[in-house]
Amino acid sequence: MIYLYDRALVDKFKKVFDEDRVIYAPVDKFYERYELGKKNKTQIELPALSIWRTSHEFNPYTATTQMRIPNFRKKVDKDADLARQIYSMEIHLEYQIDLWASSDVDRDDLMKEILYFLVRYPNIYIEYQGEKWSFPVHIQPPDDTTDIANFDSTGDLYRLTIPVSIPDARLMFYQDTRICKFLKIDYFVDDNKVAESKFHPEIQVEE
Repeated sequence: MIYLYDRALVDKFKKVFDEDRVIYAPVDKFYERYELGKKNKTQIELPALSIWRTSHEFNPYTATTQMRIPNFRKKVDKDADLARQIYSMEIHLEYQIDLWASSDVDRDDLMKEILYFLVRYPNIYIEYQGEKWSFPVHIQPPDDTTDIANFDSTGDLYRLTIPVSIPDARLMFYQDTRICKFLKIDYFVDDNKVAESKFHPEIQVEE
């Protein structure tokens, strides 16, 4: 289920950026791929963008209280008497978006465009059981710290990290249940209650 959020975040940027420049990989793997591409003449074209999920937090001890039932019931096609109920539990996802460029000017320009895009269009969409669900992406302060020594020696890579999170992501489940179409009600008259009802004007008793 969590991979749906990974894919949705990557697809969000592929729609507005050259998809060959958007890669789902941690920093070290992106760098290895970049260096290998130089040797094989298949180098990743810069500027580029890499995305990686850094953590996911879920507290099983509060799962029962977190359980939420969206207002959604869908009939199952195979059986008209069945309905599909969607349940969900909260999970917190954190990602880092790394911007790669051949100059600090290109890197900063790319940062401006990415931040504007995330502020203007903050949501991602995932599909589950035939329905689309929307989740907001929160931006953390950018970090331009370089943590791989080879970057300094090559002189052709500049990187900036934008941490983002999806604090209200949901783990979803479904359950098929029978639809209650008719409810049979049996009733009877309690003579003692009828006698007592004379003291209640809202209850009409025929004499």
